[in-house]
Amino acid sequence: RDQTRLAQLGDGAFFGEVALLTDNPRSASAKATTFCDVYLLHRKSFNDVTIAYPEFKKHLEQVVHDRKLASIKKAS
Repeated sequence: RDQTRLAQLGDGAFFGEVALLTDNPRSASAKATTFCDVYLLHRKSFNDVTIAYPEFKKHLEQVVHDRKLASIKKAS
């Protein structure tokens, strides 16, 4: 299987937010290259949090938007 590095994330980073926001499966895998703590957030819990804290959802939507823009700029 072809493995293309899409990003390298650092301390405090997160991934999988697009899948949670769109209710679609994740489109990429993640691999840790150093020791790290990973936290899992199930869709039901995510939905509960975004209902209780709509600003959290807006923040994630902005992060997704910014990442898409950065990806487009990087590709051109």
